[in-house]
Amino acid sequence: MTSASNASGNFFVSVWSDAAGTHPDTSLETLSGDANPATTGNYTYSASGSGLSLSPNTKYWIVLGVSSGDGNYRWNYTNSSATTGSWTIPSTGTYASSDNAGTTWGNFYNGSPQQFEITATAAAVPEPGTMVMGGLLALGGSVMSFRRMRRAKAAA
Repeated sequence: MTSASNASGNFFVSVWSDAAGTHPDTSLETLSGDANPATTGNYTYSASGSGLSLSPNTKYWIVLGVSSGDGNYRWNYTNSSATTGSWTIPSTGTYASSDNAGTTWGNFYNGSPQQFEITATAAAVPEPGTMVMGGLLALGGSVMSFRRMRRAKAAA
């Protein structure tokens, strides 16, 4: 953030789904963090609980705003679309504004990408071999249980 003024302590950052590639559609989660960033600097906002699940190859919007009162916040942009990892950002960032809490969006701009850092952790997915072993163990247990029941009936 390059500047903050009229900060009333109601600043928020949220992640929104995309509406057909044109503007934010629905708020997925408001991130927790500093509600009153009053100076230039880097700020961290995090998803709550177990995190926010995002789908690959899907466009999302980072929405910054003030829930009530006044606020004037500015952030940096870059001339680079360089990233680390396997995700990408477009060479020109699209941003929009809303003066009614996201009911409608306007003032669409295409310009240099905005500077945001996103840190994510991929959900653990069991390897196929692990799933096969679990299935074989369950099958083996079922067969053993069936055999014991047959022996118990034959002995009775």
